Amino acid sequence: MKRLLSILICLIMIFPLFTIDVNAGKATVVYLRNNGNGDGSSYAKAVGSLSDAYDALDLSKDCTIVVCNDFNQTAGFTYGKPYTGSVTFTSVYNGVDYKTKYGAEYISPQQRFVCYGETIFDDIDLRVTGNYFFIIANCNPITLTENFNPKYLKKVSGNVIDSGVSILGGYQNGQDMYPLECYNDIKITVMGGKNICIVAYNRAVKYGYHFGTANITVGGTAHVGTIRFASIDADDLICGNVDITIKDSAKVDYIRTGNGQNLDLDSVLVNWQGGKIGQFIKTENREIDGVSVKTTEITDGSWLRYSSDVRKESNFKSIMESFDNAVLIGSPDDTYVPTKTEIPADIGSKVTDEPVTPADTTEAIGEDTYDISPIDGDATDWESVIIIAASALIAASLIIIVIILRKK
Repeated sequence: MKRLLSILICLIMIFPLFTIDVNAGKATVVYLRNNGNGDGSSYAKAVGSLSDAYDALDLSKDCTIVVCNDFNQTAGFTYGKPYTGSVTFTSVYNGVDYKTKYGAEYISPQQRFVCYGETIFDDIDLRVTGNYFFIIANCNPITLTENFNPKYLKKVSGNVIDSGVSILGGYQNGQDMYPLECYNDIKITVMGGKNICIVAYNRAVKYGYHFGTANITVGGTAHVGTIRFASIDADDLICGNVDITIKDSAKVDYIRTGNGQNLDLDSVLVNWQGGKIGQFIKTENREIDGVSVKTTEITDGSWLRYSSDVRKESNFKSIMESFDNAVLIGSPDDTYVPTKTEIPADIGSKVTDEPVTPADTTEAIGEDTYDISPIDGDATDWESVIIIAASALIAASLIIIVIILRKK
């Protein structure tokens, strides 16, 4: 009898440890607003933090976070758990426009948002009260839809990552950085918003090898200040192919290289289907120890595929002449296919995740400077911590009971 009782108590003791994750994350829609303290199932029961919102969702599916009133992201956010579904932020859901009804806004006083799965910002007002809202994609798909509406309280340019809404397609040193080398593709889609800066690959990563293809689409009514098609704020970075599409009524002021040295790429392909491009800069000169060097070498060169419509643009000729090759879309010469990235034989000799101090990047149109210190704040999963601690306490208590019973 004592033996049976001991086994039963042990089963009770370990049961909570197996149920921690079973009851978590069952919803596909959760409501979020300041001071929310519910389960997220409705406006009245909204959650009050990004961590609680994500924890309530079944992230193996396509999910929605409804920002149903003002929500302040007061600290950098990193969920820390990769997921296979998607998360869409919106303020319009199930026939209710919470922007109109409650003046709903996602408010960021100069913060980071680190992604662990596909993330979409759709039909939402983003009020940036500081200089920037910095999205670090970690090679997860990022989409800003045509209904994405950033509002700025300060004058921002969208030409550098600390001025406007910024998207880093790859990895930020010191922030859940992938152990390079890396083969992950990148997908960034921007269909709306203004004063946006896009960086294709990585930031402040020294000797980084990133062989995935960076796919960047800018369309709709979006106004992008700068697309950086190479990595930034570090040197000696080798990356794969970059495929950029500009279409519809979109406007891109600059498409340009990174700002270090030895920022090598396989190819840069720009599909100019519509909209406007201000300037294309495939490489720049930078003075290193008194010697002028080019920032970027492109193995297969830079290619422009253009539509017949964009030939009407006043600066079309100057844009076309900035590329190594240019071809009309659909013409007999439109046969270019980027070659598959070749991996250097000595790839392991230089790979390091050693922190890098961003270079002095002062330039005519701005300065790529940004704090690379670790973020803190909203990311701690306190519910799981409490459950684990309680389970451990119960387990310890039951072990003591078992010992006492055996002695009797």
